[in-house]
Amino acid sequence: MDHDITEFKHLSDADLIELIRNCLARTVADFIVLAKGVHEAGRRGIDLSEVQLPVVHLLRKIACGQLLPDAMVKLGGTMVLGRVASLPLPDQQRVIDLVDRGQGINVARFENGEIQSVRIPVAHLSRKQISQVFARDHIRDDVEQVSWLRNKQDNTQKPQIIEGPRVDRKRGKLMIPAHTELMAISKTELLRYLMQMEG
Repeated sequence: MDHDITEFKHLSDADLIELIRNCLARTVADFIVLAKGVHEAGRRGIDLSEVQLPVVHLLRKIACGQLLPDAMVKLGGTMVLGRVASLPLPDQQRVIDLVDRGQGINVARFENGEIQSVRIPVAHLSRKQISQVFARDHIRDDVEQVSWLRNKQDNTQKPQIIEGPRVDRKRGKLMIPAHTELMAISKTELLRYLMQMEG
């Protein structure tokens, strides 16, 4: 590949932006052709393993009209692409529009007991933020995100509930719940307790 960029130095800013837009449009068109080719190969039962396409499943989605090719171009190589690919097309377009405008997506958080919303570029979202912002079938609004955060917080703080005593035959002990842990009592200790109860 020729890495000489001197040919671009004479271009005006507007011409350079137009060149980039044209290349992106060509890439989108190329993804559509590639997706249709992968779909046809699948229909014919052709094994594509030697082609080494790591995104075959996404190309199939494009071919079936379930993924916008722009998402592949704008979000390719980011952690968020897989989650966006599961969204309905209008939500996919909403994410693409944010990327095109250079805007971030709303990410809710608690601060001093209040809901705060910050805008974070889609490509910079952490795994946790991706799970928080994107449900399997839609983009969560701030209220839904706060509910998601509270649910996660509750799940991590919930102590494990241990119900009733049980016998551990391997250890030869009776296991009795003590708050969130089990207390082991040997037969000898159990007999001593029983004798104390008899008085």
